[in-house]
Amino acid sequence: MKSLKLQKFIDVYYLSGEEEGRSHKYNALNALVEFLEGYPGPSSNVVFTKNRLYKIFNCYFSDYHELEDFIGELSYSYPFLLKPRYFFEDDREERVELDAADVFRYISKRSNLDPISGMPSDSVEEYIFVEYVLNQEAVENE
Repeated sequence: MKSLKLQKFIDVYYLSGEEEGRSHKYNALNALVEFLEGYPGPSSNVVFTKNRLYKIFNCYFSDYHELEDFIGELSYSYPFLLKPRYFFEDDREERVELDAADVFRYISKRSNLDPISGMPSDSVEEYIFVEYVLNQEAVENE
């Protein structure tokens, strides 16, 4: 099994307690393990977009908002199974990495400077996107 360490990580942090509503989350995470088992490269190199995560988890949640909350839980609550990486990519397909504080500044309109050109822009937040990678503590060193 390629994802034995991930399965153990999920069992420790997401199976314990069997809280109300946890079983569908546990099953969704097992679907993630199955996805990684079929992935040709190392699990530590997989980059997830929200769309890819939706496809993996879709049948375990009743609506889009519940699924969105689950992805947020995996990203922003201990044990942080998913690590978000933020990027700004403009029309010229130039790309820069942003940290969470930068993203907050743009979304809250505290800054309107294009991260690439440095010029004022009214649409910076439209060009910010997020990708997710697995927490390195949860994957094998392949």
